[in-house]
Amino acid sequence: MDYNRIIYPERAEYLNEGTFRSYKIFLNHWKTLSTKLKSNFEEALLRRVSKTLIVFGEQSSGKTLFANKITQDFTITLQVPQGTTINYDQGNIWHQIVSGFGKNVNLIRENTTDSALIQIEDDSNWVNKVKEFCRNNSNRTCLIIADNCERDYFVQGICGMTDEQFLQIGRTQEMITASAQRFVALCRAELRGAVIVMFTNDDIFALAFQEEVNKQHKGLERFH
Repeated sequence: MDYNRIIYPERAEYLNEGTFRSYKIFLNHWKTLSTKLKSNFEEALLRRVSKTLIVFGEQSSGKTLFANKITQDFTITLQVPQGTTINYDQGNIWHQIVSGFGKNVNLIRENTTDSALIQIEDDSNWVNKVKEFCRNNSNRTCLIIADNCERDYFVQGICGMTDEQFLQIGRTQEMITASAQRFVALCRAELRGAVIVMFTNDDIFALAFQEEVNKQHKGLERFH
């Protein structure tokens, strides 16, 4: 049966499912965010420093959609066969991030080959997995996409606590401070040179974590 109207998904990330797969995602409203990611990527690539961006948005504002789109667009670009010309795609966020000045398709090819990306969510063992990922891709610029960082898994993973230990203490300001200090240590060592993008719907957590991180390493973390 055909319907003469547009059906919108309940949540933005559902655009990848069923009926909504044919829908086109317009990226203009993400231009400022993609520009910041572009700057972070270039700094990490050229200076081999870690750069972190916290992205805050209300529930259903499209954070997970954006996180998934970065991963999908990177994968699509990576799968273009060597020797095949890559055409700049304005609808590809990865192209926007790595194309340098002037939409350079040669840079897209080079930076895609020389990059690696991992997306994490709801995994309290994420730090160990990310450390291994960066170690296995030490000759590449690593991008770490962390979704729903307001959830306990993010801080718990940094502090290396079991579920039982974390439940006994709970997430306190002292724990956020300790996790921020350990996060800085990771960015200076095992995660050095990585681009980390944190998505959250909790502005209180985001600002508190950013403040504690920047006390240890000014400018390491930006808020959007």
